[in-house]
Amino acid sequence: MALFEPPFVVDERDRRPPAGFDEHVEALVAADRRAEAVTYFMTQGIGMPAAFVWGMRLMPRTWSSMKAMASTIPYDVAIVGDTRAGKPLPADRWHAVLAPTLVLDGGKSPEGTRRASAALADILPDAQHRTIDGLSHGAVVMAPKKLVPALRAFYLA
Repeated sequence: MALFEPPFVVDERDRRPPAGFDEHVEALVAADRRAEAVTYFMTQGIGMPAAFVWGMRLMPRTWSSMKAMASTIPYDVAIVGDTRAGKPLPADRWHAVLAPTLVLDGGKSPEGTRRASAALADILPDAQHRTIDGLSHGAVVMAPKKLVPALRAFYLA
């Protein structure tokens, strides 16, 4: 299994969603305020600069796709749950994951993102962590070919 930048917050010094975040996202989606839900999730949940979100709005296909998927945001939030609390990941939650795992992150990603990736790799029974220089969280969409060498090495080992 290979993962890229799991959405965890494992240190209280790192940026976390504001209090009431989950409920606010659910209310926006329930009110069919999709653009606001996406904007709120991106800026307050993920920490994306508002200017980047504004720029996404200038890409009609991208923004349209994001709004179409807005109804899934509460599920994303629920699945991640308390792993965004700024506390160490609970080891008992992960001990049964026996698949060899590669946890990747980008060297240009925030320190907290890299801390979370390393923390997950540390508690999984058979995992390794690797940082790929020059990449950030958008690499999966913006530069997927730059992930290929690490993935190839892992899967062919």
